[in-house]
Amino acid sequence: METYDLTKFLTPFWQGNTVYYETGMFYLEDGEITLLFTPDKVLSVTDYGLQKTYVLGKDYIVNGNKLIRTKNSSIPFATHDDLYATAPGKYNIGVERSRCPNYKEGYDYLAYGEQDTFTKFQIAVTYTHSGKFNGYIPEGKSDRFKGFNRKLADKNRIKMVVYGDSIATGCNASGSDPGGHVPPYCDIYPVMIQKHLERTHGVTIDNRNVAVGGWSTKTGIDNFDERVLAEPSDLMILAFGMNDLRTPPSEYKAMIEDMVLRYRKNNPTAEVVLVATMIPNPESTWLLNQPLFLNELLDLESRYDFLSVANVTTTHEDILKAGKRYRDITGNNINHPNDFIVRLYAQTVLKTLIG
Repeated sequence: METYDLTKFLTPFWQGNTVYYETGMFYLEDGEITLLFTPDKVLSVTDYGLQKTYVLGKDYIVNGNKLIRTKNSSIPFATHDDLYATAPGKYNIGVERSRCPNYKEGYDYLAYGEQDTFTKFQIAVTYTHSGKFNGYIPEGKSDRFKGFNRKLADKNRIKMVVYGDSIATGCNASGSDPGGHVPPYCDIYPVMIQKHLERTHGVTIDNRNVAVGGWSTKTGIDNFDERVLAEPSDLMILAFGMNDLRTPPSEYKAMIEDMVLRYRKNNPTAEVVLVATMIPNPESTWLLNQPLFLNELLDLESRYDFLSVANVTTTHEDILKAGKRYRDITGNNINHPNDFIVRLYAQTVLKTLIG
């Protein structure tokens, strides 16, 4: 039985020749899972919680970059009724039929759930490979964070504030509250960032997370002074966008810029990470303007030298283009990450900050 390991969880899938715990979900009994690379050797296949190990030949076979579920496999699989719904319910989200290859008449909604509603069907695959990721690899932008990196080098106490929506609160990270409390109990991404910096640099990070689930950028700006400016800080991680599906991109940028400038006025030497959100389920009606926000954030990056963009958007899109299904990497089937994408958030912000 394996357990949550911060070092392995923070090892990017695009780095080196070992991928740790890439997640996937078998859809229907005879389904298959696409891996990001063709394995040279599969080291382990476990359930999502890393508690149960599955056996090559008995539970699955490997064909190129595909894992195929065997006829008598003990690996769970999701049915159509696990992923789609015929009624809206409280949180179920509408299906955009033109983007839904598995659409069946009457199933007009994507099912929604927290905790292990969906991750109980997912597996975690660790393997070696000789391939190269052809998608976007997050960039190091440490030159934008000279003050922050100076404090790291001097081992100064650093005050970090995190402000955003439910993804920033940690929803559906397996170790989160709410949305988690299931193995392997992965930290939420701001805590992963904090623990890594403390471990590698011998500093103390005061991590003040004032994000609120369900908030849009408009809600964020309306409550900014009370939540963010109440205490001084050295670094702000600003992560809105998922709930701004109908916000015009220009309005989104104006609100983000306003928060950034108000923050900088109150913290004249502080720096800012702008997190470009993952995208919602492509089959859902929740996907509208979110992918458009990246360019707005990059425009702000070009205008201010004390901030930079942690581009989760493009890597997340390119993971899907490489053959992963949204069900492979989601925590709630709509707009929250599972641990594999929680890790992507942490890896991307860390790469942006320290290179």
